[in-house]
Amino acid sequence: SLCSDEDPWAIAALEEGAYALRALEASGQALALLEQVEERYRTRPDTCFLIALLAMDVGDLQRAEAGFRRCLELGIGDPSGAES
Repeated sequence: SLCSDEDPWAIAALEEGAYALRALEASGQALALLEQVEERYRTRPDTCFLIALLAMDVGDLQRAEAGFRRCLELGIGDPSGAES
């Protein structure tokens, strides 16, 4: 709540939080957190990868596979994931 959605570090902080939740075996909670920004950062490979990883953790293998394939399609691009 203390940062703007436009702050370039906001998504990285959110991803770090999701990784921390995953380490605490709360992948479902982490996935729910990232689902709130999934559409906004759909072209950011790091976010796409993390969502796929969390989907795999919770047993949604179809979503995980699609997400990992999407990461390969995206490759390395704009690290901010901002839409043009």
